[in-house]
Amino acid sequence: MHWMDIDFLERFLEVITLIEENSRRIKIAPIEREDGLILASLSYYIAALGGSVFIDAGAGIGYSTAWMLYGISGLPIRKKIFLYAIEKILIDIATWRKTSRS
Repeated sequence: MHWMDIDFLERFLEVITLIEENSRRIKIAPIEREDGLILASLSYYIAALGGSVFIDAGAGIGYSTAWMLYGISGLPIRKKIFLYAIEKILIDIATWRKTSRS
């Protein structure tokens, strides 16, 4: 299980931190990390029971999806698992580029 791999956990936390920063930058509040851990745990559990299709109908930039992927990726499964993310991002790209460089 990768959750015991400290290098994997550190890389994951770097990604989560980056997504949190970008979410706040475009004024979309991410869920709390505790809620992310619940999503990861539920995704792991459902995949362990045989679930193979996961859908995140979010409104942000993939923060919840990252947590779900973290949970699913902890399984030693030999079957295909699909994770679909539906995100609705309405931002002015020029504004985002300008703020992301500061």
